[in-house]
Amino acid sequence: MKANFTLFKNYLLMPLILVLFGLKSYSQPEYFFQNSSLEAGTDKLVGAQYRFPSVKSGYDALVTINFISPDIKIVDFDDNKNGGFDEAFQPRIQAKSWTKGYAEFTISFVLAGTNKPAEMAEVPAASIDVDGSKNPTEYLSEVD
Repeated sequence: MKANFTLFKNYLLMPLILVLFGLKSYSQPEYFFQNSSLEAGTDKLVGAQYRFPSVKSGYDALVTINFISPDIKIVDFDDNKNGGFDEAFQPRIQAKSWTKGYAEFTISFVLAGTNKPAEMAEVPAASIDVDGSKNPTEYLSEVD
């Protein structure tokens, strides 16, 4: 009878173990966008390329500004100081009132210290959060 209880207990533990291993395999990979340096172009303008060293062990990220709408200004290329996160690339973009605009960026992953392309199995991404003034007579439209 004791052997049957042990067998029953093992059957109950097996689904829990599988769930825990499954959660670990689907967790988001960690990236760190810190200490960028300008590698090419003019700072905060179209064509500028920045290197984030060691975004993941053995890999760097090259971020290029591809497009900036008129009336848009990149105030801070990667703003981790004002509520940003080291785990994310977060440019601070400023737009004039009553305008529509956007900025486009390309992120390429390369082997650390080189420009040799690297393939990443998974890269979590989310849209940019847009914050506006708290003027009660106006509204802010956000499009992701």
